[in-house]
Amino acid sequence: MSRDSKRAFFDDDRGDRISSLPSNAIDCILEFLPVQDAARTSILSKKWRYIWAMLPNLKLDNLFCNKLASRSQYVFKQTIDKILLQHIGDIVKFDLDLSGVELTLCPDIDRWILYATKNGVKKLKLKMTKDDSKRVDADIEDRFSALPRNLVDDILRLLPVHDAARTSILSKNWRYIWAALPNLMLDKTFCSKLAVKSQSVLKETIDMILLQHIGDIVKFDLDVSGVQLCSYADIDRWMLYVTRYGVKELTLFMSKNINSTYKVPSYIFNCRTLTQLKLFNCIFKLPNSFLGFQTLTILQLKEVTFAPAIEFYAIKTPLLVELILTHCEGTQYLNIEFSSGLKYLFVRESHYNLDLNSNYFRNIKKLTYLYLVIDNPIRVDERLTLEKLLFSSPTLETLTLGFYVLELGVNFNKLGQTCYTLDLIKSFPNLSKLEIWDNAFGDPDEAVMKYLDAPSCLDQTLNKLEDVSIHIFRRSKVLLSFIKLLFAHAPSLSRMSIKPKNASSSKEELNVATELMRFPRVSPKAKLFYHPTVGLNAE
Repeated sequence: MSRDSKRAFFDDDRGDRISSLPSNAIDCILEFLPVQDAARTSILSKKWRYIWAMLPNLKLDNLFCNKLASRSQYVFKQTIDKILLQHIGDIVKFDLDLSGVELTLCPDIDRWILYATKNGVKKLKLKMTKDDSKRVDADIEDRFSALPRNLVDDILRLLPVHDAARTSILSKNWRYIWAALPNLMLDKTFCSKLAVKSQSVLKETIDMILLQHIGDIVKFDLDVSGVQLCSYADIDRWMLYVTRYGVKELTLFMSKNINSTYKVPSYIFNCRTLTQLKLFNCIFKLPNSFLGFQTLTILQLKEVTFAPAIEFYAIKTPLLVELILTHCEGTQYLNIEFSSGLKYLFVRESHYNLDLNSNYFRNIKKLTYLYLVIDNPIRVDERLTLEKLLFSSPTLETLTLGFYVLELGVNFNKLGQTCYTLDLIKSFPNLSKLEIWDNAFGDPDEAVMKYLDAPSCLDQTLNKLEDVSIHIFRRSKVLLSFIKLLFAHAPSLSRMSIKPKNASSSKEELNVATELMRFPRVSPKAKLFYHPTVGLNAE
């Protein structure tokens, strides 16, 4: 191939193999390149002109900075200015390593940091030599203090709370800025590190943070799960403080104390500003005056014990959107009056006591996510309630049912169960994969065949259904009619797998397979996979 023909080949789209890769793969390739090499890809073609400029992570490492600075500080300044000015979109991560670079560019560094903070930077890393750091402090004015207040708040939110508190000694302007931050995140690392010194240090530090705080506390996260507390009096005091100051999002992670478990104080239940409540390893006992969480949208309870009461806990949550219950004890005492707007329901229990028979479960109309996994059987009446719950959730997109909940066998010889199965399928318009175990026994009802043959039996198309597997216990005309129905109403179907569970003669297997092959299919790509189980005495 001549040089001109090679050039023509690579100019043609057929020769450009990399441009046809998925955009996420191209981004990964560019992120592995040094920033100057990634920038050079802009000259490859029109397609590549702006790809590098949209990378969310900008890493200007020591090798890159020193190489430019060795030419001249002017080249160094111009190059970084150009990279930032050409960048498109948010900067998620910005690393600037100036160690080893002889700098007279402190105002330029200020400008680069300002640009990154204006563009939503989440991870900021600035490395300088020790002498340069001193020169920045001694030779230039305080440019951070001149930043808009919202940018200063964003910078402080990215810092651990103890580092944010240290900014109070920078100058008079900074003395109270950190104290007015609306979000206080006292995570496990922070609390455990203080508790290693002593629990008195932990107590005094958190007391100081709260006492110096100015204004409302919108979000308060306290994770002492790594600390074995001697007393819960301090926790009570901190909870009282934040509920008095209008907390909206409250997260409390307690440790698994052998001797006692923390009891949630009444003022948390009476806090009228709460929109999110997340509790771990606590005792949940409602006060007599409790009227419900009127403003709560998210409730997450993990390893929470509901203390026995004379009557069921009737928790009214008219605005609840998300409920998560994980390994909670005493849920038999719990009755939650769900709002019709509940969208996310997650229940994971090792000892299942949640009353599925509650009428409150039947009012859910907008559920999009349901996760229900338990380790022990549920009652027959609870199975019926579960069916009603599923039928009342036409917007459901994600469904996970585990352990004994899945044992809802279908006997296609019974009209009620056949109707239930079809109604369940119709309730999920986004259903893409379906697997059925047929537990048919006895003779089929004549009404079943009439029902399946009626035009109104399945009066909608299953547009998203792509994969169907049916495990046959006993071959019957009813089941074949059901399969025929799915073939005729699933335009996206690509795979239909039939798996007999019992052995039969090869002749019978052939007859069944032949009949299945004759069924018309609305999907042009639908394929039938029949897995015969031929007996030892096959004819």
